[in-house]
Amino acid sequence: MFSLNKSILGFCINSLKRVNLLKNASCKSFPASSVMTGLHRFNGSSSNSQTVNNEETEIENFNLDRKFINRNPRNLELLGIAWKRKGWRFQYPSKEFYHRIEFIVTNRNMEANVVHSCGTKVVSCSTKELAIRKHLYNCSDVSSAINIGRVLAQRCLQFGIANATLLEWINADSSEKFQAFRKSLLDEGLQLTEPEEVEAPYAPGIDYDDQEKLAELSERQLKVWSLGKKSLLMKFLNKKRKLRGRNRPLFAPRPLIMPSYTYN
Repeated sequence: MFSLNKSILGFCINSLKRVNLLKNASCKSFPASSVMTGLHRFNGSSSNSQTVNNEETEIENFNLDRKFINRNPRNLELLGIAWKRKGWRFQYPSKEFYHRIEFIVTNRNMEANVVHSCGTKVVSCSTKELAIRKHLYNCSDVSSAINIGRVLAQRCLQFGIANATLLEWINADSSEKFQAFRKSLLDEGLQLTEPEEVEAPYAPGIDYDDQEKLAELSERQLKVWSLGKKSLLMKFLNKKRKLRGRNRPLFAPRPLIMPSYTYN
């Protein structure tokens, strides 16, 4: 019994010694090297702040280029510069559009598509989709037409299509579903009108009945022929040599000069 108590006392004394050693180690001061490393770290943080300030000043002094090149192929359509197909005014459906919305209703389902002028289907929405169908009681009533219009408008705005023409039905005024579909498109922020096409200014050609213009044209042709006769001939010869070879004789034709007529 005495030996067991002695062993327990020895174990307790050893554990107390270990605790005292840990306390002494934690209370000791750090060496000078660690203090210097801490100072170096502090200096590094200050240098980083200086670099950040320098970058901010460089950004403030930076001049932006006023010439911006947009490589988006739909940019011309947004500006109304892109060409529209014309000559289909008296035919249904019209083909003078960039994007057209088609609303198709059957006995069981509804479908809405956004078609590009080239014929490709850009955006589509249908009650056949499970994500839409599970929220509808009936897939061919007025409420489904409203929801189809909302979903289609949201998808168009996400894809960057803010303007589109709506293909009108023949009985659009008397159809409650079509009117609900159209109203839901407008409520979501989709505009049903497209920008008008910007026509290029008309540049008239040469009026050959005007003798003054013909006289100016002949003078310009004579100047070009007299000044650049040699250069034009060399260009013509070089092109022919590349196409036909060097051994074949070549002759440069003289450009046509319109004669100037004078009336007595």
